Amino acid sequence: MKQQDLKNITASLFFALTTLGCSMVSSALGMEITTVKSELVNDVTLTSRYTGGDFSTASYSFKFLSHDLEITDNNMDLIFEAREDFKDFFSVNMSVDDNSLIYDLGEKSCATLSKAETDASKLTPAITAEIKKGHCYLTDNNDESGRVVTVFHVAEHKKSFSVKINEIKVLKQVNLKN
Repeated sequence: MKQQDLKNITASLFFALTTLGCSMVSSALGMEITTVKSELVNDVTLTSRYTGGDFSTASYSFKFLSHDLEITDNNMDLIFEAREDFKDFFSVNMSVDDNSLIYDLGEKSCATLSKAETDASKLTPAITAEIKKGHCYLTDNNDESGRVVTVFHVAEHKKSFSVKINEIKVLKQVNLKN
């Protein structure tokens, strides 16, 4: 068995167990589970917190479709990390309880992706991804508040300063509520 096949199997098993675990725990605690999907969202510009921005301008919540800290209650799913001394990248593990992954789907539009193209079991998982203009990314964000699976496209990228993402679409969202 190839190492890549083993990684894909491990990632698939991890997400299956995480989803099952969330369901079991939420049932045991009497939590309500709601599932939400969204249509394509307008462009969002993320600005580096190291070159004039701050945490709210550098991060974004797919759950709330916002980077306003009051709306999101600081529950962000993606952060744009950019400085002169390293390559710009996205990160998806935002807090201690995060078990999130990101996948670079390559140079393509996210607007017309097939279900097969977003099958995480066939992709290489990562917790960070280098930013590449024109590429589509898939994120699978899991934390104590639920799970959000999203695709987005990099429309523009100004090295060490900002990135504009578009074609944002929430494919699956499971909110856990007490």
